[in-house]
Amino acid sequence: LYGRGSSGGLINRVTKKPQAGTFGEVAVNVGSNDLKRISFDANTSAAVISNGGIDLRVTGAYEDSGSFRDQGFIERSSIAPAVSVKFSADTKLLLQGEYARDKRITDFGIPSFNGRPVNVPINTYYGSGNARRDDTTATEVSSLTAVLDHRFNDALSVRNATRYYNYDLDRNNTLPGGTVDTATLTVGRNRGEIRRQEDGYFNQTDFTFKNALGGFRQEWLFGMEVGKQNKFQTFVNQGNIDRVSIFGPGGVVPPPISSAARAAANPANSVFNVLGMYAQDQIALTPEWKALLGLRYDSFKQATEFARTLAPLAREDKTWSPRAGGRCRWGTPRR
Repeated sequence: LYGRGSSGGLINRVTKKPQAGTFGEVAVNVGSNDLKRISFDANTSAAVISNGGIDLRVTGAYEDSGSFRDQGFIERSSIAPAVSVKFSADTKLLLQGEYARDKRITDFGIPSFNGRPVNVPINTYYGSGNARRDDTTATEVSSLTAVLDHRFNDALSVRNATRYYNYDLDRNNTLPGGTVDTATLTVGRNRGEIRRQEDGYFNQTDFTFKNALGGFRQEWLFGMEVGKQNKFQTFVNQGNIDRVSIFGPGGVVPPPISSAARAAANPANSVFNVLGMYAQDQIALTPEWKALLGLRYDSFKQATEFARTLAPLAREDKTWSPRAGGRCRWGTPRR
């Protein structure tokens, strides 16, 4: 049902959608490690139309916090406006936007020594002595989503969802990645940088059909998904750029990454095309027992071109994914 990348499970992310009425709230949080956060949620009904209406909602948050780790910090903000248009009892449109920015320290934790984590205070940081300059991860995400729902009758309905997103990543890090010298009790550090820019769109259309066959209630789902992603990515890495005390690494600023290491980077541009088609039937065998049968076909094309040294790569993967399951409910639900 879900295509590539779902073998480890799924997260059901439910966004706050516009509702009829007017309400709102503002929340302020303060706490240990310099936690400071403010968030808001505001909703209103903008208009009433025949058999429907227009509702608006916007949520947002800002946070500026420290950490139990030396030099640790988080700065992040987000805003998510949404508009719901109910044209009739059978047709509605949901438009959602989202912008989020996150900047924090890049922290790879504590290295090992003699097969165990080094016995140092939990706040010990092995990155740069100027982490706000040298060791930060900054992400910026924006997206637009449009969902159209229409019910033809009690048996047949359709849902179309279109989503566009843009994602930027700028990560810099200094980490204990070298060998430990047991004589001098020092550890080598690596420095690295990652730059990534992505954008893409996905469109998914689902038809739901309910009927009774052979005395069993059934709910059919037929759908198709298409999408395209563009991604630029480059890595720069230099190993053993310096050495620090394994028991007292704090305050040491590493040298900059060399021009030779930067020249060895090989930026890549990739394009991914997704096509998926699927069908599913949920059968109510009894009021307590339900069975699920499904089948999905996927075509996934990818192509990558490198700035230098490597030849272009491309391939297409196609596969069928069957699905089967059952569910049982027993007892009387609590009220």
